Amino acid sequence: MRIIYTIFKKELLGIFRDKSILIVMLIPLLIFPVFNTGLKYLNKDNQDSINIAVTTDSAEAYNIFSQYIIVSQCFRINLINTDTPEEDLKKGILDCYLYINEGNYDFIHNSNSYNSISTTTKLGEDFQKYYNEFIKEMYTDVYQFNLKDETGKISNVSDSISNMFIPIFLVLIIFQSISSFSNDFFAGEKERKTLEMLLLSGTKKEYIYFGKMFALFTVSLFNIIFSGISLLATFAFEDNVHDLFGFFKNGSIITNISIMILSLWLLALIAVSLSSNVSIVSKGIKNSQFINEVVVVIPVSATVLNVLGYISAENTLITYIPIVNLVLCFNNAFKGFVRLNEVLITVLVSIIFVFLMGIFGIKYMKSERFLNSK
Repeated sequence: MRIIYTIFKKELLGIFRDKSILIVMLIPLLIFPVFNTGLKYLNKDNQDSINIAVTTDSAEAYNIFSQYIIVSQCFRINLINTDTPEEDLKKGILDCYLYINEGNYDFIHNSNSYNSISTTTKLGEDFQKYYNEFIKEMYTDVYQFNLKDETGKISNVSDSISNMFIPIFLVLIIFQSISSFSNDFFAGEKERKTLEMLLLSGTKKEYIYFGKMFALFTVSLFNIIFSGISLLATFAFEDNVHDLFGFFKNGSIITNISIMILSLWLLALIAVSLSSNVSIVSKGIKNSQFINEVVVVIPVSATVLNVLGYISAENTLITYIPIVNLVLCFNNAFKGFVRLNEVLITVLVSIIFVFLMGIFGIKYMKSERFLNSK
């Protein structure tokens, strides 16, 4: 253990001597404030006209919304008469579909369209504000306001455009930061011949492997912590912070946050083992960089496809695919929809994957191809 700690300390000090570490550490701290500022700017300058269809059996509820249309300063609302609002919403003919039934105003958006999500969210919030300030006391009936996607599933800002990007950013930060250092840990040292000197000293390859792995994992933990600080500092002072994220509203907050942290840590561990093994088998640092850039596409693509609704953990095959299952587990916890059986499967599969990666990496380092890969 002393040798592993020595290598770990040496590699960690080497990382923090590198000036590029400042950029790696600053990106998680700045990315969410910058993103939130940019998103607010885009929303402010968003389209001023919105096409909407309304379906209701309540003349009173329709009249309330009609009055809002006249005084609205949020959008110029164009009412579209259609018998197929669901289809028109999918085709982009409608930006929003309002369904009023049993005392509920359901603002339905197209989850695959930025404009639909953004405008529907903004419209729903503005109409609810108008209702609470000018209409509520005039009627005995109390109306509820819901934001839903095209499938009828109740949504919130965690399904809106800002929260769609938060998981993507977190996954990208973890993989990108780790790969930037792992490329140099093995492939870079092979090119500079410094790894040969370490091996000639009699240090076991297992110790080298785990020492470098722990150093990379430590850097990834710093990124996760800084990302959490950035996320908290960005959204903690929003007036409706408890309505912003699904993990506040659905299920147990402690359980949701715990599973999110566990998923990110396991994802970092997989990223470390995968990126390190890519560096181990690569012919040189450029080759390692190229392969790791391709590897980053896998978790980011899985996150994008999941938040857009194209893949889900209900698919048994996908549940057993490493990296993908962690992304799905994190996204579900982020929305507050935790399934403990999926979490257990995810943890088990992740541990098995990391174990197999460790065996492969150590065996490859012991083979003749390791230092003769060029």
